[in-house]
Amino acid sequence: MKFISIAKYPGTMGKIIFNSAFKKLNIKATYTPIQKKKLNNFRAYLKKEGISGSGISMPFKEKIINHLDVSDISVIKTNSCNTITFHNQIIKGYNTDTLGIEKLLKIKNISKKLIIYIFGAGGYSRSFYEALSNLKFKKIFVINKSKKRFNSWPNKIKIKQIIKFPNKPTDNIIINATPIGMKQIKKREFLSKLNLSKTKYYFECVVNPRLTNNILIAKKNNINIVYGHEISIEQALIQLKLYVNKKISRTFIKRKLNKITK
Repeated sequence: MKFISIAKYPGTMGKIIFNSAFKKLNIKATYTPIQKKKLNNFRAYLKKEGISGSGISMPFKEKIINHLDVSDISVIKTNSCNTITFHNQIIKGYNTDTLGIEKLLKIKNISKKLIIYIFGAGGYSRSFYEALSNLKFKKIFVINKSKKRFNSWPNKIKIKQIIKFPNKPTDNIIINATPIGMKQIKKREFLSKLNLSKTKYYFECVVNPRLTNNILIAKKNNINIVYGHEISIEQALIQLKLYVNKKISRTFIKRKLNKITK
């Protein structure tokens, strides 16, 4: 079996997680990150290459939906898809980001009294919003200057949009659901411009580099940090189940990643 991930800026984390898992489970399969600029002839590409499933990363989480034959409820609720399976010529899409985020929030046991500020309005932002809503967090705000970015959000989501972080915040969580911090992005951070005196947690969605500038700033301010790879591990475990109907321990994956990341 062949599995891939598709991204504009592909990383290696998925490759490490899945190929290690396949080996541990004695499954004859490979996982390869692929760089793509467009999704033209996507079905033909999957068929030609013999691909059984794929991870979908930025900027394709919305664009891939037009290629799906079947959309899981997780995709319908968020209008975002980060995982597809391809069986019997049928492309089915899922949003394992939402499910992974929910799992991680439960593990961290974060208080629902905290105000949530999500930076960004793309597919990852919608996944966080849905996960937080499912877990009954009430005070969720999405920070983005452009109203057009919210046109692709499902209409039934009553989002609370603001254009900037408050000058005098109360106890809160900041979530970076933007690509800011990635090596390929010029803008390195935004936390230095914020009043972090009441910020209790910082969620970093960027996986590579592991220590972004925002994380370093959060550390200096003694803020609890949830790293991008922690989120990726949770959603990857769900993806593995979708791909090969098998489970593997979270501890095994963490050990593999700790050997190669700092």
